[in-house]
Amino acid sequence: MAIITAVLSVILTIVTIIDKTIEVVDKIKRHGKSHDV
Repeated sequence: MAIITAVLSVILTIVTIIDKTIEVVDKIKRHGKSHDV
Protein backbone atom coordinates (compact mmCIF):
# COMPACT_ATOMS: atom_id res chain seq x y z
CA MET A 1 0.00 0.00 0.00
CA ALA A 2 2.81 2.40 0.91
CA ILE A 3 4.41 1.90 -2.55
CA ILE A 4 1.12 2.72 -4.32
CA THR A 5 0.68 5.86 -2.20
CA ALA A 6 4.24 6.96 -2.99
CA VAL A 7 3.75 6.37 -6.72
CA LEU A 8 0.45 8.28 -6.69
CA SER A 9 2.00 11.23 -4.84
CA VAL A 10 4.89 11.32 -7.35
CA ILE A 11 2.44 11.23 -10.30
CA LEU A 12 0.36 13.98 -8.68
CA THR A 13 3.49 16.11 -8.19
CA ILE A 14 4.59 15.59 -11.83
CA VAL A 15 1.10 16.42 -13.12
CA THR A 16 1.01 19.59 -10.99
CA ILE A 17 4.46 20.67 -12.25
CA ILE A 18 3.46 20.00 -15.88
CA ASP A 19 0.19 21.90 -15.38
CA LYS A 20 2.02 24.91 -13.88
CA THR A 21 4.64 24.79 -16.64
CA ILE A 22 1.95 24.79 -19.37
CA GLU A 23 0.22 27.70 -17.59
CA VAL A 24 3.47 29.71 -17.45
CA VAL A 25 4.37 28.89 -21.08
CA ASP A 26 0.87 29.93 -22.17
CA LYS A 27 1.23 33.26 -20.33
CA ILE A 28 4.68 33.85 -21.89
CA LYS A 29 3.32 33.05 -25.38
CA ARG A 30 0.38 35.43 -24.92
CA HIS A 31 2.69 38.08 -23.49
CA GLY A 32 5.05 37.70 -26.47
CA LYS A 33 2.18 37.91 -28.97
CA SER A 34 0.75 41.04 -27.35
CA HIS A 35 4.23 42.63 -27.48
CA ASP A 36 4.67 41.74 -31.18
CA VAL A 37 1.47 43.58 -32.13
